[in-house]
Amino acid sequence: MTFSQKDIFLVTGASSGIGKAVCIDLNAQGAFVIACARNSKDIQDLKDISPYPDNFAIEELDLSNPNKDINSWLKTLVNNYGRLKGMALIAGIQNIVPVSGITQDKLEQILQINLVSNIFLSKAFIDRRINAGPGSSIVFMSSVSSKKGEGGLSMYAASKGALNSFAKSLAKEVSSKGIRVNSVLAGMIKTNLLKKWSHIYTEEYLIKLNKQYPLGLGDLDGVIGPIRFLLSEDSKWVTGTEVVVDGGSLL
Repeated sequence: MTFSQKDIFLVTGASSGIGKAVCIDLNAQGAFVIACARNSKDIQDLKDISPYPDNFAIEELDLSNPNKDINSWLKTLVNNYGRLKGMALIAGIQNIVPVSGITQDKLEQILQINLVSNIFLSKAFIDRRINAGPGSSIVFMSSVSSKKGEGGLSMYAASKGALNSFAKSLAKEVSSKGIRVNSVLAGMIKTNLLKKWSHIYTEEYLIKLNKQYPLGLGDLDGVIGPIRFLLSEDSKWVTGTEVVVDGGSLL
């Protein structure tokens, strides 16, 4: 599947991991990509490593700020680049904390970034002045943690579970407009996140975890394909789905 530069996609969480890989992948397929991160300095290198740097835009977006006027921000992007064909909402945070360690601040932060910001980005996108019309697509980045219990991930799992439910309701609501909404539920992907939580994801723990995945732990190539598919016309009859990309860990 390929795109043209008229196919404009917004990608959040573009500074690293899955978000960065999705930006490069969509750009390589010919799409115009608006890469977003909390600090635009963290994604300046995307233009240097992208196949088509002229089809790249760098934008700053702090999803942790509940006072951000997302609607006005998206309208400005449309005025600058054109109406959006789709959004890959990849940005998210994981906070490994037992239930006994949950605080109001920690809970509000994870819900704001993983859930609330995505709700308001979606609300703005479905405005007919923002999206490119029938065939437009929203892809949420969710997790298999929303389907199975894992110690220390209660806040994260709750935020992703709520996102799954929102996605289904939104898909039903906007189907008459020809807009599709789907979620990708990823298993453990080997990204820099493992380094951040290396005191938990030790080498010994990862070896043990790998045995729980029939196809082994995932890499970036394993997850960006399904995201690309859901953004493309190849999935024109797919909406309201939860695409599990987990190497068989839920089996």
